Amino acid sequence: MKKSCTVKLLILFVVVFVAFVGSAWAAEISIKGNGTFNNNEKLIIDGDFSEQGAAWDNEKCVWWNGTSPYFVIDLGAVYQVPDLVLQVDNNDNYQVDYSVDGTTFTPLVTVKADSGEIEWGMDTLSSAPGNTDTIEGMAFKPVIARFIKIYATEGDDSYSISEIQFTMNPVSEKK
Repeated sequence: MKKSCTVKLLILFVVVFVAFVGSAWAAEISIKGNGTFNNNEKLIIDGDFSEQGAAWDNEKCVWWNGTSPYFVIDLGAVYQVPDLVLQVDNNDNYQVDYSVDGTTFTPLVTVKADSGEIEWGMDTLSSAPGNTDTIEGMAFKPVIARFIKIYATEGDDSYSISEIQFTMNPVSEKK
């Protein structure tokens, strides 16, 4: 009887532990677009890059005119973010900021129009060392973040984002 009870308690402990870890570290990423733009903002976090050099207004991109629109990505939990990869229209400047609370954002990376290798269309850029699309000027020290904000700052007034992805390392929350 004692052995059976101990086994059941152990199984219960494992199930509760796995459920806790899964809920804390397998949070769902979401995005909210602000302003006027074309196509669904979820395209920015769907894991699907356009082809290098593809048109800035293709069906895999979220595109807009003017520098007012911005997009806030909720990582679903607080993570250490050591690098990112994104795909944007090559002839514009973009800013990526981060935040823990979703209210106060701090600059993370500035993407300059002349950063990549593509002369026209969508260009994939990375801050990760060793990635084939790594851009030296995009490197940053790992940050602790839950929210990422991306927006255009300057260019030809026609802007586009196809994808943004992050390396996300779990951070244990203090209780």
